[in-house]
Amino acid sequence: MRLSNIILTATLTLSLSACAAPVATTPGIRLQASPTAVAEATPQQAGALSESPLTSPISPLSLTASESLALDSGRSVSVLAAYPIAEATARRWAPDARFLGIEPSSKIAAALSGQVTRAGWFFHFGRAQDKLEYYVQIVDGEVGLVAEAQAATASPAIAIAAIKVDSTRARDIYAGVATTPIHDARLDYALTVVDGRSTPVWYVYDLDRGESPAAMIDATTGELIGMH
Repeated sequence: MRLSNIILTATLTLSLSACAAPVATTPGIRLQASPTAVAEATPQQAGALSESPLTSPISPLSLTASESLALDSGRSVSVLAAYPIAEATARRWAPDARFLGIEPSSKIAAALSGQVTRAGWFFHFGRAQDKLEYYVQIVDGEVGLVAEAQAATASPAIAIAAIKVDSTRARDIYAGVATTPIHDARLDYALTVVDGRSTPVWYVYDLDRGESPAAMIDATTGELIGMH
């Protein structure tokens, strides 16, 4: 899966929404006053920041999921419904921002050591001309955290119009085939491109069953590709 290949070593910038609880500054992270300040940043400003790189605490990105985060928090709005907000934020960062997928909130939370207090959805964007990437967290329909970083390898873009299976349907598909009761506070998701497949897939993680994906679902058809 692409997530395991991301190494974030350049400047990381986080922004907390005005309603978010205050957090202590973590070494290597430059906190900003509001999502608006980050949303208005231009690609030129992003480039200027990367000239003085800081070591990010999510370098490399941890694959160990956070056990304390309630994964149903901040998810009252589905991925497809939240996408326009995330895209608009990313396009202010870079007009040519490309959608690269959804990253599991539990893994981002573990990597950021307490900075993430609600799961929401972490939208992943990139630019065609370089490996600079941008993460936009949407929490209950509003921008939560945003982060900019440099990836080790470029990731393929995903056409949002091709995604016919929303996060809510992916959840229901998994619930219909799970052999034990599911708990939404323990379910996490990734939307990504998998080697050997021409269409994006949903990974559904059930932390009650371990940290490996519990189900793999075609994001265009809803076909259950595999179970763990």
